[in-house]
Amino acid sequence: MKISFLSSCLFFLVAFFSCSLSSIDQANPHDLDTNVQRDFKSYWLQGTAEITTYDLSQARYGELRKGNVVNVFVVEPWNEERQVKSDSGGDSQVLKLNTTKKFLTGVYPYSMMTSVFSDVENAACQKVTCTSQEWCGHTFTQLNNDDDQWNGQQFSYFELEGDDDFSIGSETVLEDEIWNTIRLNPEDLPTGEFTMLPSTMYLRLSHLDFESYPVKAQINKGHSTTTYALNYPSLQRIIEITFSNAYPHVIDHWKETYSDGWGSNRKQLTTEAKLLKREMIDYWNKNSNSDEYLREELGLD
Repeated sequence: MKISFLSSCLFFLVAFFSCSLSSIDQANPHDLDTNVQRDFKSYWLQGTAEITTYDLSQARYGELRKGNVVNVFVVEPWNEERQVKSDSGGDSQVLKLNTTKKFLTGVYPYSMMTSVFSDVENAACQKVTCTSQEWCGHTFTQLNNDDDQWNGQQFSYFELEGDDDFSIGSETVLEDEIWNTIRLNPEDLPTGEFTMLPSTMYLRLSHLDFESYPVKAQINKGHSTTTYALNYPSLQRIIEITFSNAYPHVIDHWKETYSDGWGSNRKQLTTEAKLLKREMIDYWNKNSNSDEYLREELGLD
């Protein structure tokens, strides 16, 4: 059952360029299970963000690297026309996921980030951005939902990737949006055979074009957790995301197996991320030196 809220009954107190948000007082009672409504409001609309940290083993250049992942989930007001966070209340609300990934490759570090914005009412993805920084240079990719297609832009320090505009058919599912679908309504996860755009981080690390690929998706539900598996035969890539059956469907761990490295170092490796800590924090208000203890609590220091 989809989560639905009446936009006119939602009001956010948002400061200019602030990350803060206020609680939503009323929800649309139509076509909405009372328990789901109560759980959604009590968890996501308490004026905080969910911060989850993960221990990371990242495949890169034919070796596994230690690192960390931080997932930041938060509900925010949304300007539908400009597809950006609204500073004046917004037309609707989105669940935003900011994923940061950091790991070392020898002497130099990688710092990557993906942002995914999904409509709270129907879990439909509105926008995805991805950045990657390392000592060679940095890249930026953006995908915007334009109803009948995805409009994309890519900027890169690589000559062959360069500054590029591209589009993808609206029938293509984005792998990046799966994470928000799990948190909003895992019953909406697509299964069977269809076309999907692999995650923007994977495409960045693999230097592949932004094209959709055939994928086979299945759900394996256990007693307390469910695993959502995606198999890309043409890429020889499998990703498995495991999350709790109970609300709010916390993502516990995931695995991503694919061919990594170049030349003689190329081999099948598995990137893994395992949950370390989870906290509900109004992090935008925790910006003083005295708040640094929170990083230790999250397992980041």
